[in-house]
Amino acid sequence: MANYVEVRLIRVICHDMESSSAEHDVFALTGAVVADGQTFPFAHPAVPLKTGWTFSYQMPLFAGWVQQPSIGIGALGMDLDNSDGWAHSEDDVRKVTKAIAKAASYLPVPYIDSVIEHIPDAIDFFTGLDEDDEVFRWAENVPLERLAPGQTETKIIAPRVRGEKSALITISDWDYALEFAVTWQEPYPVFPPTRPISWSTQPDTDTMPAAWLGGWESASGGIECWITRTPGSLWNLDVHIKERLPNGEIREFDTLAAAVAGVTPAALRLGGPEAPTDDAPAPGAGDRVQLANGCLLEMRRVFADGVEISDRLIRYAGPARVDDVLDAPPIDIDLERPLHIG
Repeated sequence: MANYVEVRLIRVICHDMESSSAEHDVFALTGAVVADGQTFPFAHPAVPLKTGWTFSYQMPLFAGWVQQPSIGIGALGMDLDNSDGWAHSEDDVRKVTKAIAKAASYLPVPYIDSVIEHIPDAIDFFTGLDEDDEVFRWAENVPLERLAPGQTETKIIAPRVRGEKSALITISDWDYALEFAVTWQEPYPVFPPTRPISWSTQPDTDTMPAAWLGGWESASGGIECWITRTPGSLWNLDVHIKERLPNGEIREFDTLAAAVAGVTPAALRLGGPEAPTDDAPAPGAGDRVQLANGCLLEMRRVFADGVEISDRLIRYAGPARVDDVLDAPPIDIDLERPLHIG
């Protein structure tokens, strides 16, 4: 029977740093989770570590249903004292994970040890790594024992790797440990519902700018949206939109320092003079952000059979463009937060 499984990276512990001359190691971590033969790579920007230091990741790596009675986890750690090419941003991390996923797709049987073995080749173009950079390599298949229906179990996996290398004069060694938490649950037997769930949305009001932050997308509609806080502002938002048109064209738009219309008066008082001063939205309309391309974003609450759930949607709506109405018809698409692994 399938288990619902969550894998989380907890922390790294530097028991002994590798660098003998530098002030600290620059520890970069990448790896993958393998579930039901699929690879879910992860990476993290490099962090400085000295002997005795601990860095807490608390990073979700995987969440989903797993049919097989085990799940694979592997990690590769590197000391990058002499390299400045490693990931420094979310975009860089995506490049690393895409490279790992592409390399894993060519493997005939993507067991976790094979995936970890191919990571150096996959990311060498991006980092310029050599063998001397590696200070941690580990892979393991974690069994998921059968549980009673509804029971949940958590395993803490704590691999530790020690090593040593020598040069003409100096000898350096290292000692690193990682901690992972693997949680799985045996579901209760369920019967198919007698009717499909009725999904609906309603306008959401009184939202704060923080509720809008992050990535939103509609895979079927070809729309991607990324919202960040405007530098130096607590209230304004920067919005990047990418549209994939039916004719294959890709259009991208940026809206800077946009305000959320419909913020509550209480929030305005707390925000001070910098807070937005837009009028409240019309009855039946949710909080919204006007975009530079003529479209707008509207926050929506989500209901399943009339019961509100915690998820939110952003409605992306706008008119057709006069000059290419056939290729760019009116837009009215719901954007959801994608499931992000690593």
